[in-house]
Amino acid sequence: NAKKLETTANGITVTGDIFCGTNGKGISFESSDNNGVGGTATRFDDYEEGEFSLSGSNSITFASAYNTGSYVKIGNIVHCQGMLQVDSDNGNAHFGFMMPFTSVSGLSDQADSALCTVGTYDWNLPLGSDSGNVYGLLSSNATQLNFFQGRDSSARVDLAADSGAYMSFSILYRTS
Repeated sequence: NAKKLETTANGITVTGDIFCGTNGKGISFESSDNNGVGGTATRFDDYEEGEFSLSGSNSITFASAYNTGSYVKIGNIVHCQGMLQVDSDNGNAHFGFMMPFTSVSGLSDQADSALCTVGTYDWNLPLGSDSGNVYGLLSSNATQLNFFQGRDSSARVDLAADSGAYMSFSILYRTS
């Protein structure tokens, strides 16, 4: 058998994978000088990456060439990104789609929510002197990311889906 774990002057050298055989265990970053603070909050116990199919709200559908997002989940932090093209706007229904994980709940409303940065192309946006940016909002304990257009001098408005239009998105949020 070849050596898979070796202690060196610079630390530990691992020549294979590290597996945690017990659920809830992982790499602990807790130190002896933190007065016992930490526990599971200082343990790296989850890493996942993959793709997810974009599923539109309000019967909105996406073109098959532009209907997949990607994600990286490290602990309870999720980063999702992708590009989509609206195939059917269902009569310009309020635009949104589903995220791969449910957002965290139990914190304040502001801490639970996450904003999504977006770019749009060929989207029929109502323009006016008080028009603002398009953004996505993932509320507390939710999987549906909803989109709005901000206004300078009045309340936000729902973003209507637009057949044939494109959107690129990026969001970072907490999950439980």
